[in-house]
Amino acid sequence: MRIDIRNVSFAYDAKSPVLRDVSLSVNTGQAIGLIGPNGSGKSTLLRLVSRGLRPDQGSIQLNGKNISDFKTRDIARCLAMVEQQRTIGFDFTVRDVVAMGRLPHRSRWSSESRTDREAIERAMCWAEVEDLSGRSVRTLSGGEGQRVFLALALAQEPEVLLLDEPTAFLDLRHQLSFLSIVKDRIAAGLTVMLAIHDLTLAAQIADLLAMLGNGLVACEGSPEEVLTMENIRTVFDVDAVVGQHSDPKMLYVLPALAGK
Repeated sequence: MRIDIRNVSFAYDAKSPVLRDVSLSVNTGQAIGLIGPNGSGKSTLLRLVSRGLRPDQGSIQLNGKNISDFKTRDIARCLAMVEQQRTIGFDFTVRDVVAMGRLPHRSRWSSESRTDREAIERAMCWAEVEDLSGRSVRTLSGGEGQRVFLALALAQEPEVLLLDEPTAFLDLRHQLSFLSIVKDRIAAGLTVMLAIHDLTLAAQIADLLAMLGNGLVACEGSPEEVLTMENIRTVFDVDAVVGQHSDPKMLYVLPALAGK
């Protein structure tokens, strides 16, 4: 599913615009990484695409249709979101939580169909949480919990997946595991928008990067085009070394500590 963001502006109050005239496009099966300092509008932009917020100006379209014209159930069928932290207030099992992803596809009082069960099991397999099926979500580690919420999102069978700093509180191994799973789904045709702080990981998972600063798109393009020392210095106000791994598709970014 293609995403088109056209001249979008948004403010939580009239004095402090968070986003100003933002335009971005993502083709079906592409991943775009939203990078930038804290407060640059990355999470707000994802909430606008998910329809959790409404733009003050501009439009957001999915496959050429304005998101405001979608019914709530239709949005939930085509778009899913994983946030950096999420909690479940009840002592549900992992499978119970993943099964919630099927609610947009079922009538209010219907029981699970064979299609639902297959989607749940497939999502748990993709997210590598099958062995946690009967565990309480309250007993999970941070990495396990994030994979469960990813499975919930995938059980919705969305065409668009939004990720808001999903690896922010994970150790390196769990970050890589989570993003590897997402990368597999992108290769299978899922369209992904993710906000991410780690510029090296952003370069590995995203086809395109949009660097936000002060509510504006400072630059956009391939990781090689966006992750330059000049762009990083301008937007993040830090000096960094951008290097090329032996794999030509992999960049790395090493910020320089002040005083060194």
